[in-house]
Amino acid sequence: MLVENRVTFTVLDKVRFSSYFHGASEPAKHLIVLDVWAFINSGGKLGDATKEHSKIASAETLHVRASMKTSDPGFIVKQTVEKGLGTFATKTFHRGDLILVEPPIYTVIHSRVTDTPRSEDIIEAVRGLSEPLQKTFFSLYGVSLSNSDAGTDDKHILSIHNANAFGGDRDSSVLCPIASRFNHACSPNARFSWYAPDDVLRIYALREIQEGEEIFVSYISSRNVYGSSKAARHRRPAMRFQCTCAICTLLPKALAQSDARRGEIARLWESIPHFPPHRSKERIQ
Repeated sequence: MLVENRVTFTVLDKVRFSSYFHGASEPAKHLIVLDVWAFINSGGKLGDATKEHSKIASAETLHVRASMKTSDPGFIVKQTVEKGLGTFATKTFHRGDLILVEPPIYTVIHSRVTDTPRSEDIIEAVRGLSEPLQKTFFSLYGVSLSNSDAGTDDKHILSIHNANAFGGDRDSSVLCPIASRFNHACSPNARFSWYAPDDVLRIYALREIQEGEEIFVSYISSRNVYGSSKAARHRRPAMRFQCTCAICTLLPKALAQSDARRGEIARLWESIPHFPPHRSKERIQ
């Protein structure tokens, strides 16, 4: 049993919420910090605690990857009214639940000069895929392309990559076709992150998601989606489309209030010290 702040968590609870610092959802990250802090205060070593969390995260990954091979992984991809294909829950997900674990079909390293992948590397990666994976790749939507533009030329490859790739490690981009079917919202109910120890993309629930509800992630980093106005969000490079989420379609007065709250979030964010994952000790203190 794990005890923190007078609340008792079972091992099952720990598996549900834990994912170590790399790739953890914000609720999970908060619980991990409290858990590790309590462990250290009782005489435990930081290295031991983080190793155990890493083991649990890997076990959780294996469990969800196995469920992806079943007839019901917990979600279904189907047509939406306005956004093409989307992903909908077929069961209830609770905050912190792991929804998807997916290895990429390819990874491209970023150029040291531009901090983005080179076009020729993207094209080579796609051309090197097996025929079934190429078919999967070309089924994805490309920026500024309609269905009538379907083709396999180099511009089409780059268009699909730019619309669907996720950030992997700090110097790479990855293409995960299932994760690409999760649509964007500026107030998402799920979050994606790259989990380097297992080389997989993971998507977590940020709040309870009911059966039949569409699962949304944010294509913009948390800091830039929660701490910026609608106008600022739509100027971000990741927003290559007109967002019609519940926040961006608010009436003018409500939208102004939302923008003001997000501006305050940005101010608070800037006032708080931040440490990268390799400085875990400082983050806990």
